[in-house]
Amino acid sequence: MNTPRRTWLTIAATAATFAFIVLVVMLAIHAAPRGENPFDAEEWRALKAELAAKPGDPEATEQLRVLDLELRRAFFERRNRIRVGSTLLLIGLVLALVAVKSANRRTLPEPDEPATPIPEAERDRHAARARVAVGVTGLLLGAGAIYLCLALPAGLALPADDLEPAGTERTPPTIEERARQWPSFRGHDGSGIAPMGDAPRSWDGASGENVAWKTPIPLPGHNSPILWDDRVFLTGADAEREEVYCIDAHTGAMLWKKALVVVGRRGEPVEPMDDTGHAAPTAATDGRYVFVMFASGRAAAFDMDGVQVWLRSFGPLDNTYGHSSSLSLFGNHVLVQLDQGLRDNPVARLVALDAATGKTVWKTPRLVDSSWASPIVCTPPSGPQVVLSATPIAAAYDPTSGAEIWRADILHGEVAPTPIHRDGVIYLLHEDVGLFAIRTDGRGDVTKTHVSWNVPGGAPDVASPVCDGERVYMLTSSGTLTCIRAKSGEMLWEHELEADYYSSPSLAGQVLYVTSMTGVTTTVEIGSTFKALGTNPLGEEVFASMAFGHGRIYLRGKKHLFAIGGPK
Repeated sequence: MNTPRRTWLTIAATAATFAFIVLVVMLAIHAAPRGENPFDAEEWRALKAELAAKPGDPEATEQLRVLDLELRRAFFERRNRIRVGSTLLLIGLVLALVAVKSANRRTLPEPDEPATPIPEAERDRHAARARVAVGVTGLLLGAGAIYLCLALPAGLALPADDLEPAGTERTPPTIEERARQWPSFRGHDGSGIAPMGDAPRSWDGASGENVAWKTPIPLPGHNSPILWDDRVFLTGADAEREEVYCIDAHTGAMLWKKALVVVGRRGEPVEPMDDTGHAAPTAATDGRYVFVMFASGRAAAFDMDGVQVWLRSFGPLDNTYGHSSSLSLFGNHVLVQLDQGLRDNPVARLVALDAATGKTVWKTPRLVDSSWASPIVCTPPSGPQVVLSATPIAAAYDPTSGAEIWRADILHGEVAPTPIHRDGVIYLLHEDVGLFAIRTDGRGDVTKTHVSWNVPGGAPDVASPVCDGERVYMLTSSGTLTCIRAKSGEMLWEHELEADYYSSPSLAGQVLYVTSMTGVTTTVEIGSTFKALGTNPLGEEVFASMAFGHGRIYLRGKKHLFAIGGPK
């Protein structure tokens, strides 16, 4: 058989195989139950009947809305896959027919014209060209098959209510706007410092003294409250439900309560430790959406009226005690720290989600062990950074791309405290290694170049530190409150509070607030010597950290959210 004929037959066989694969995939798409007429789906009919039986029920209405969106998305996806598959099938069949016809085309020699043997060098060139032609054909058809099987067509027409309004852009709040709010764990920058300075210094939760209101929270959770304008957000969950709560900051009225709507299989249930629970991560908000995360690995966004905008699932998460890392925001990115597992089986990563859609913008693998700390976003003179801590490294990443900026190999053990930033320095700690001060202007491995000082031992295993600019304060779970000079690492004082603590210390004006697990908040005057100002019982156990706004303190107890300060 001559070389051109063999080439055409190989191309024909490749194209026919490709067409067969496309046909099998299209048959599988046709057989899939999802993607047919949304209004014929049994789930949709069942929810529609439930809503008819309970007209106006907000939870049933929300479930129907989310299910309708999912079914319509599946319908459009299926329709576009079939359209692209049909096109690729036609291309494969036409190419196969053309190749077969070309292989069978014969060129007759002229009468009495002697056959001329083809030189060996020319045959080699023909063979090389044939291999290239076959290879290119295979690559093109293979790419088309992968595109059909794994990728959505670029022209996918999603339902209109899944898109941002035409002609508008999502503008994130400025740093100055965020600084006036309490939009994430320990404030806009994770520092634990009240934005407006002063806050109430005395109260009694049991008697109601200086308590503006207290509101019961339906489901348990160790996450801390966040605020935006006149709304307070927090979450609660158990093994069956995951809920988001919006409370009027002035009156304590529950404005809305929404359960996560999960369409389809919920995945394997998680069993976190009681000290972590199902709702340990603190939410975050940009004033337009509120973003939440649970131990199940599910993350979601709700608008200010309680409508679920999107849902992502990262679970199940390989975490011994249960996932507790809170969410952080940078511009239109929601930053999710997924430190889990162990370094020898790397699954940890930092993920940035698009705030409007929940789609992944970038993700960066991390060779670390499980961590319970949260990411912080800081803006030192060297540029914005998102800083994370987990054994064995503290590391900073570019929040726009996920590229690593610097790392310090200094940690070991189970890391839970979240770092803080002040004046171009990151302060981070763990009970096994003590307190570190790391300058933020480094690049690459800064272990030996940018660690300003280390105070070994005596550091917390859970609570995060706070810094007033001159001093760093840290609080152990057993109640040891320590004051360290920020510039040098010199210990200024240490005091035993004789109680157990999980919540992180906070700072408002010249007063340091530390709240024990029994709910007693001790106020301390900041300075180079220890000076207690008073104690304030809440009447409930406390695991969460304080939030500040409107001249009040918002503190979550085991069963209620309290607003401390101002008129009742």
